[in-house]
Amino acid sequence: MSVSLPSEFFSSTNKPTRMAMNNILNTTCVLVRLNITRWTAVVKDKTASNENNERYKSLIKGDHLKTIQKTISKARLYHRINTLPWIVEGYRLLPALHFSDYLSAMKHFKDNYNFSVNLFLNKYDLIVKESLTYSNYAESEFPSLVVITNKFCFSFSFFPVPSPDNFIVNLDEMVLRELRFSINKLIIVAKQNILADLWERLYKLTKHLVLKLSYFNIPESQPNDSNKRGTKSGTKTFRNSTVDNLKEFVFILPRLNVFRDHNLSKFCEEIKNHLLPYDAVKLRENINIRVFLVKRGGEILSEMEAHMEDIKIPPTY
Repeated sequence: MSVSLPSEFFSSTNKPTRMAMNNILNTTCVLVRLNITRWTAVVKDKTASNENNERYKSLIKGDHLKTIQKTISKARLYHRINTLPWIVEGYRLLPALHFSDYLSAMKHFKDNYNFSVNLFLNKYDLIVKESLTYSNYAESEFPSLVVITNKFCFSFSFFPVPSPDNFIVNLDEMVLRELRFSINKLIIVAKQNILADLWERLYKLTKHLVLKLSYFNIPESQPNDSNKRGTKSGTKTFRNSTVDNLKEFVFILPRLNVFRDHNLSKFCEEIKNHLLPYDAVKLRENINIRVFLVKRGGEILSEMEAHMEDIKIPPTY
């Protein structure tokens, strides 16, 4: 995806400034890698008659691993929301301004994860006996406690962002120039992806709010396609998360906006001031507020779409 960088990243000759293009990421961000694993309790069913049609089975019934998986899902979601994309898979950019909050949240998730894992491991022998009682599984199918323990891991590591100016290695100068040039190109691509990611996330969450409000405004007696919009049995719903998710992103966006994109900041303020003064309860109760927000939200989305088209970011939903 191609995206134009803000004008402040260019000199009067319309060339990217050296400091902006080479140093802003490695002076304002760190790379973070989150690694979470668990034992799934799912194994290949060796009793399957057809080898070409592999089947799998769960050794453990019930919710013994449910709490662990919930914590993992929450940690991964927080990690994705509060970081920025990077060019190497498995790594994300974490702005320094957001480092303390991220570290605190991850320590909390890790503590909950370790607590739940220890509870499971302490009960593992009993869980195995329970599964053997209510199934035809063989005891040999269950891994030992030592093996299971090694399946669980929750770690996060931080690394500096590479900079071509600090690339020092004992190689021929010509090779070093080529390597620095390659790193420069990769960093430019990373910056393009970051801006695209922020614009798309803000646009998508805003559009989701406006659409949900507009669907909720349709009288029940009128035909509508609410069943196709994620509601149940034709009953219209407006969830708290529709507002809360946008509020959360608008709150952290100034920290994620490492390039100080003026237009991104402007739309963030407009959305906060015009679309987010009310909580979901108030919006469900007051149709006049909903009608106003749908109108104003539509105007903001149109302005965003025009700007995103100018900087070559296709609006998505």
